[in-house]
Amino acid sequence: MTQAETLRRYIGGRTTSTRDEHAQVTVVAAGKGGVGASTVAALLAAANAQAGRRTLLVDAEGGATGAGLVVGSDVAADTTDVVCVPLAHDLTLAVLPVGRAVPPSDIERRVLYRRGVALFDAYDAVVVDAGARMEMIAGALANAGLLLVVATPDRVALAASFAVLKVAATRAPALATAVLVNRADEHTGLAAYRAVRGGAERFLGRAPAWAGAVAEEEPLRAAIEEKRLLRTDTAALHSLARLVTQDPATARLRVT
Repeated sequence: MTQAETLRRYIGGRTTSTRDEHAQVTVVAAGKGGVGASTVAALLAAANAQAGRRTLLVDAEGGATGAGLVVGSDVAADTTDVVCVPLAHDLTLAVLPVGRAVPPSDIERRVLYRRGVALFDAYDAVVVDAGARMEMIAGALANAGLLLVVATPDRVALAASFAVLKVAATRAPALATAVLVNRADEHTGLAAYRAVRGGAERFLGRAPAWAGAVAEEEPLRAAIEEKRLLRTDTAALHSLARLVTQDPATARLRVT
């Protein structure tokens, strides 16, 4: 089955695949830090909540650098268990303590993430901010319906995003994937996406879907700095809201 066929089945409805158990889960990841993946994850979760879905935003970075920081969460950095914090109507943040100063062992990391996964079935939509660490991304893919790779339109970020797609091709070959280009207009973003897609088609034999571009904007930066991201109406939020399907039973991204 081609990547396009897999994606169409993913968007079109539930199948008998074992991966469908977590079809409502979108893992947001990046090949390098600083491209805005945590912001994209937070806004995508907010868009799902605003569409009337009970949504869980999972910060797999432990709140220190990920979505928890972006939304202004004050979860203690030394927490040793999963912490759930209500953020808004239909939106809950779950912080996994895997990004603390003293990194947990691989076994401990898997146990902690499984505790987070145990929460997924209680929500209509789950958005996991997996960050840019390949070990965390690889672990999250086993419980995902879609991998959304975030990149900026520079060569380093685009090359790094290919590395994430390579991990997905190895660890979860049936998983639907898509690329979103951050801090770019539609024209620039589409050109960047095509570069990534070309490499994926040539070397991985699969083509990630196009999830669109999100333009850089001053109001968004100010909202993050002032810890009011979820209370600010930004163009970025509207861009991500357009990706969210209208069917609350699937809560999937509309990607092409």
